[in-house]
Amino acid sequence: MKVGITGYTGFIGYHLRYSLIHKYRGCEIIVLGKDDFNNSKKVDSFINQSEIIVHLAGINRHKNEDFIYTENLRLANTLIKSIDKNKFQGKLIFASSIQQNTDTIYGHAKKQCSELFSRSSIKNNFQFINLIIPNVFGPFCKPNYNSFIATFCHNLINNIDLEVRSEASIPIIYIDSLIIIILNLFKDANNEQLIEVDEEYLVKPYQVKEVLLRFKNDYILNKIMPNFNNSFEKNLFNTLSTYLNIKQFYPLYNTKHIDERGFFSEVSKINGNAQFSYSITKENITRGNHFHTNKIERFTVIDGDALIKIRKIGSEEVIEFEIKENLPVSIDMIPWHTHNITNIGKKDLITLFSINDFFDNEAPDTYHEIV
Repeated sequence: MKVGITGYTGFIGYHLRYSLIHKYRGCEIIVLGKDDFNNSKKVDSFINQSEIIVHLAGINRHKNEDFIYTENLRLANTLIKSIDKNKFQGKLIFASSIQQNTDTIYGHAKKQCSELFSRSSIKNNFQFINLIIPNVFGPFCKPNYNSFIATFCHNLINNIDLEVRSEASIPIIYIDSLIIIILNLFKDANNEQLIEVDEEYLVKPYQVKEVLLRFKNDYILNKIMPNFNNSFEKNLFNTLSTYLNIKQFYPLYNTKHIDERGFFSEVSKINGNAQFSYSITKENITRGNHFHTNKIERFTVIDGDALIKIRKIGSEEVIEFEIKENLPVSIDMIPWHTHNITNIGKKDLITLFSINDFFDNEAPDTYHEIV
């Protein structure tokens, strides 16, 4: 299948193109850049090569509002002229907007473009799909242009106040979901396709602001992976993370607690109360000899030979597990069972610890007792 994409360097175009390359293989991709619209030979080649055209190129913000209207129509008419000339008979998907029925310059432009494509499809016998898209957000969305969520994320990272200008509920869609919808349109679709969003994706800007501020406190300030109440919050966090300056924000340094036994270091915390740590334990050294009353701790031996002992408080029975090198296993230390781990090998023992609660110095829930 040969898929032609206009506006391939834009937000949606980027995700569509690289999703086709890396996630949904089997398509040959033909692209038409912004400057290519000025070259009739390149436009004709694009039309002739494409079996399916996804027309994403357009403009939705400009200091000159008249330019928004005229430029969107110019791009559409350029394609239509080549379609008429070359008798395109495939499928054309036009990225329209829920604003197409609003009294805005951008809305009028989208509406007019869809009508032009519709008339051309009747004339030239190709399938036209007018895809009516709500507000889109996701990684690399352009702030102060594509989406208020992009603007919020950019401002949050750069310590700029998040200004809420509307209390209205706004229908939004995550870019991955939009790409799936577009790919499904490759197979079959009605001439007009209105994307309806789930209830959790009908959001008010102040609600988005509150979630982003929570993410800032958890992840950016305290390096804790936040908890997600639904898929929207997960997608919002994934979006926010792409606005971080990787060179400045990372690496995240972990505290290393060194003593005669080796060392112990926390790796990460997940808000929702999960914590991950690891240790390097020297030969013949034992760690632990304590129990918890309301935490479950998992020991995972990554490398080395270990002996894990567990005993229920009040019991004399000791349960032992001998872990050999190159056989990674996990054992949970359930409440009211004292436990320890000993390096019985000839090299350093590496152990990963995961626990379903944060360590709290004020209430450690850790009680010393020899196994």
